[in-house]
Amino acid sequence: RTYSGINFTILNPTSEMINIDDIAHSLSYQCRYGGHSNKFYSVARHSIIMSYLAPPKFALDALCHDMGEAYIRDLPSPIKKLLPAYCNLEDNIYAKIAFKFNLNNPIPDVVKQIDQDMIGYEWDFFMEKKPNPQLKEFYKKHFSYKNINQTKRDFLQRFEELSL
Repeated sequence: RTYSGINFTILNPTSEMINIDDIAHSLSYQCRYGGHSNKFYSVARHSIIMSYLAPPKFALDALCHDMGEAYIRDLPSPIKKLLPAYCNLEDNIYAKIAFKFNLNNPIPDVVKQIDQDMIGYEWDFFMEKKPNPQLKEFYKKHFSYKNINQTKRDFLQRFEELSL
């Protein structure tokens, strides 16, 4: 059951079960890195940042690349690699989301590369607690704390902007 009250069927979701408000809510509440970062940093904020780093043609794909995690949670990458059934579920849910929101499927390589780059930026800042001095402005612009409700509003606003 989702935030809005929709009964979401994990193994066989339909387009009607996918709701952007549920996605924004869930991703705004989920902390990246299994919650082991030095500050709360949500999957939604990560996605918003990615949408600004991506070429305009792929900004919506970047914003939406982790939407499946709204329904099956975020898992750290090393764990995901050990769970092929989880990855299949995630891919299936993403395919339904991609169809509903007219996204590229599979996720474009440029978005995957930005996601990898983001891991480096995030890891130094949130996990190692040794920010790269050369990225000071990037951190200030993107990693300053936003509360969960603000992040949810920002995610929905960015989705609306990019979906026009």
